Amino acid sequence: MAETTVFNPHWDVVIVGAGIAGLSAATVLIEAGLHVLVLDKGRGVGGRMATRRATVEDTTWVWDHGAQFMRLRAPETQTLADTWIQAGLIHNWLPQLPQQEADSDITQHPEHTARYVGTQGMTTLPKALRQNIETNPLGSVLCSSRVTQLALDTNTPNPYWQLTTETEIQPPLSARAVILTAPVPQSIALLETCSAFTPEEIAPLKTVTYAPCLSVQLGFLAHNAPTYSALQHGALQWLDDPVLGWLGDNQHKGISTPPAWTVQATPSWSEANWDKPDTEVQRDLCHAVETALEVSLPPAATANVMRWRYSLPETTYPQPYFQPDTPAPLWVAGDAFETPGLGAKRIESAWLSGRAAASALVIEMAACASGAH
Repeated sequence: MAETTVFNPHWDVVIVGAGIAGLSAATVLIEAGLHVLVLDKGRGVGGRMATRRATVEDTTWVWDHGAQFMRLRAPETQTLADTWIQAGLIHNWLPQLPQQEADSDITQHPEHTARYVGTQGMTTLPKALRQNIETNPLGSVLCSSRVTQLALDTNTPNPYWQLTTETEIQPPLSARAVILTAPVPQSIALLETCSAFTPEEIAPLKTVTYAPCLSVQLGFLAHNAPTYSALQHGALQWLDDPVLGWLGDNQHKGISTPPAWTVQATPSWSEANWDKPDTEVQRDLCHAVETALEVSLPPAATANVMRWRYSLPETTYPQPYFQPDTPAPLWVAGDAFETPGLGAKRIESAWLSGRAAASALVIEMAACASGAH
């Protein structure tokens, strides 16, 4: 294994997961004057706010292949939306969402609300948040760094966490506090590597479940681009199709110059067909689109299948974060944690969960520093 050198081995807080929850938590902590390291096993930040590019000869296609948009309903996030719009990071794409039920015409979603997308793809906002973190001397983000073990050192007056990574970061990482923001099953797996936690302490997190999603990204050449009235608004959501959940036109979104479609399957179909080869997933989803739209698709110039094992929380945790009783502070947060009045499952709930956990941590660390713990 390759070693990765980190200048500062000891941090106030290490955040595991550079999705929107982890990035929002890091933003709060840095504003509070804490030294923060964000780690992620992926090659980039954003988690399921994911954008992919593919180039064939002189043509480049761009797809959002994870989260397709975000709604911001809380007063805090509505204010942030205005800031992000002014910064050129997001824009309102779908004020009304086209939907279709079986044997029915396409209708508009009854809720007329802003559905925001990144100006260069859904990764635009996470990338900007990462830049803000890394331009501050208190913050750092390290990708391609999977955390494999968590340990609690109680042999000092002030207990601290030790984190082992797959890339063998040297010197070994330690932190006064940890926030886990990966999908909950991955956070549970990490907690189970630590002897400080009993199965009973972790058990409340095991009520959280996720739906999977199989997705195919299709790129078409301009001269044979599909033009269907069903996609005149840029997307279509199926409400009760056994196979299809979503079809999005990334060219209509404004992120791809040539036509680029994202097709997402339903959770049930994704679960039942998870082990199929990519070629069969692509074939079956394309056939389902042709059947649903009553059309024949032109040949795709490029295609890719994406598998999201933890696509969308199905059963959520009824609080903004989970905090076990440990000698050193640790929080678990993310999109499966509910914000009062807003629920969970959304990008917005992940943002708010990360901020809630970080805000609670700031208060606790301040209390410890003043001797009021």
